[in-house]
Amino acid sequence: MAEQTADDLRAALELLDDGRAWTKNVFREERNGVVCRCMFGAVDDATRADDDLPRYKRACNALRDQVPNGRIASFNDAEERTWIEVEAAFQRAIAAEETR
Repeated sequence: MAEQTADDLRAALELLDDGRAWTKNVFREERNGVVCRCMFGAVDDATRADDDLPRYKRACNALRDQVPNGRIASFNDAEERTWIEVEAAFQRAIAAEETR
């Protein structure tokens, strides 16, 4: 399961397209033909193909362990938040899953 969760987190990170498709304060929206997502939106889209709620929850829980106070939405939407910090949270979550 941990390997699948790491793969799901990698897929979610890829959907954010090096920050070009990352957004704050919105779950998912289209901007100039690009689907932008918050951290939750990316995880949702990465696990949506199988419509597997437990898989979505595992990926969110892994990510939650890597943000302050376990609050993904607050972390994502903080005014001062940068893409580098978001990417780092995903990378830490992936690394943690790979060592399980």
